[in-house]
Amino acid sequence: MRIGIFTYDFFPWEGGIGRHVYELQEQFKQFKDLELIIFSPCKNNFPNHRPFCTISKKIGKNVLFSICLNVFIHRLIGKYDLDILHLQSGSGGVFLVRKLKTKIIVTAHTNNYLFQYRRFGKISKRLLAPLEKWTYQIADRILSVSSYVKKNLISDYQIPSFKFLLIPNGVNSDTFHPVSHDFQDKKTILYVGRLYKGKGLEYLIDAVERLVPDHPSVCLWVAGQGVYIKKIKAFIQDRLIRQHIIFLGWKDSDALNQLYNKATVYVMPSIVEGFGMTLLEAMACGCPVIATDSGGAVDIIRHNDNGLLVSYGNTAQMAASIGSLITNETRKQRLIQNGLATIQNFKWDVIANKLYGVYKDSYI
Repeated sequence: MRIGIFTYDFFPWEGGIGRHVYELQEQFKQFKDLELIIFSPCKNNFPNHRPFCTISKKIGKNVLFSICLNVFIHRLIGKYDLDILHLQSGSGGVFLVRKLKTKIIVTAHTNNYLFQYRRFGKISKRLLAPLEKWTYQIADRILSVSSYVKKNLISDYQIPSFKFLLIPNGVNSDTFHPVSHDFQDKKTILYVGRLYKGKGLEYLIDAVERLVPDHPSVCLWVAGQGVYIKKIKAFIQDRLIRQHIIFLGWKDSDALNQLYNKATVYVMPSIVEGFGMTLLEAMACGCPVIATDSGGAVDIIRHNDNGLLVSYGNTAQMAASIGSLITNETRKQRLIQNGLATIQNFKWDVIANKLYGVYKDSYI
C-alpha cells in the first residue's frame, strides 16, 4: 500500500496535527507492507517527506496549500502511484473540491469552519465552510479525533454518521514520563498551547486571581506563543495578577516534560479544542489535569476519577477545582494514578494499529 498523507503541519510541527502525523509515521515503520509519503510545506530531511507548496508557509497558509493540492493532485497520484489519499483536516488542514477515483480518508482534528465562524465571527471561516463540507462529503472515510468533533460535523454539515470512525490522538510515553527531581512547586498552575482567543487563557487568569488571597505564592506558568500574547499582557497590565504570571514562550518536548513534572496542576481552559493532546502529555508525567467540558477533553477525562472537568468560562468553578488540588493531596494522588493508567490506551502504537486497520480495509 502506498499512502499519500497531505498535511499543512508536519515537522517541525506548529501544533497537534504536526505531532500527530510525525508520531504515526514513526510507528508505521514496523509495517513492511505499507509505504507512507508525506506531502507538506515544512522543511526537513525525512526520506519519506516531499516538500509541497512551501510558499504557503509564508503566504496563504493552509488555504494556498489546499489550492496547490487541487491543482496538482492528479499528477501526484500518478507520479507516486498512490493507493490512498489521507488528508489532515483542521484549522491547519486541507480540502478537496472534486471527487477522485483514489480512496480518500480525512482525519478531522478540530471543530469545523462553520462552528468557528459562529464562535469568533471571522468571515473567512464562513467562506471556507462550504469547501470543508464538500471535502467531508466526498471522503470515503472520516477519522475523528474525538466524539466532540464528530458531533459537530454531523450537526453542522449533515455528514452521515456511518462514515466516521473514532481514532484519537496519542502520547509518546518515552518523551513524556515522570522524572525524579528534588523540586516540585506546590502552587504552580501550568498552561501549554498556542495563544489565541479560543484557548480561554483569560478565564484561567481570572481563576488564578481568585486563588491569590488564600494562596499568595500561587503562580501561573504560560508555555506557548502567538500574536494573542499582546492582548493577554494588556488584559493583565493594571492588575496585581500580573505578578503571579510567568510567560515562558515556546518550549520543546524535553522542556515541557520538566514543566509537567514540576507543576501542581495542568489546566486546559479551551472552548474549541478538538482533542487536547496536552492533557495526555500531562497525565503521562504524573501531573493532575483540569479541562473544560465543552471540547474533546470529555473523551479523555472521567470527572473526579482521572481528572476534573469544569464549565467553560466558569472562573469560580475553575478556581475551586485548582484550589482543591493544592490543598487535597489525597484527591490529587488519586487523579495522578488514574491518569497514568489512562494513557496506556492512548499510546501511539495503539493508535497506529487502529489506523493500519483502516488502511487495510480501504485498500481492499
